[in-house]
Amino acid sequence: KIIITDLAGSERLKKTDPDAETQRESIEINKSLTALGDVIEALTKRQKMVPYRNHKLTQLMQDALGGTAKTLMFVNCAPSASNLEETLTSLKYAARAKGVINHAAASHTALSTDATANGGWASQTQYSAR
Repeated sequence: KIIITDLAGSERLKKTDPDAETQRESIEINKSLTALGDVIEALTKRQKMVPYRNHKLTQLMQDALGGTAKTLMFVNCAPSASNLEETLTSLKYAARAKGVINHAAASHTALSTDATANGGWASQTQYSAR
């Protein structure tokens, strides 16, 4: 299973001077990033309750966060001085995410079609490599 998520950057309403539609969209983006940040915080602190259900984004990403998945995060940084604040915020966010420790494991499912091996029934065997 591969999950690819393109997270929009946090939106600074003061900086962009948005119309009503863009403002609502920016608020939703910030809510999703906050929910993801809450999950990352809970995972790095090894809390028993991880708030995956607080947002649709974290529900969709639950398998990739704090489980047996290999998770990568790429951060785009803008070289312009006018984007310094957003770049630093993005780097701090990535540093928090780096604290999440997953235990990546490969899970392979093999289907045996040798009917003589098990009395005429096909069997399914799970292999896990860690």
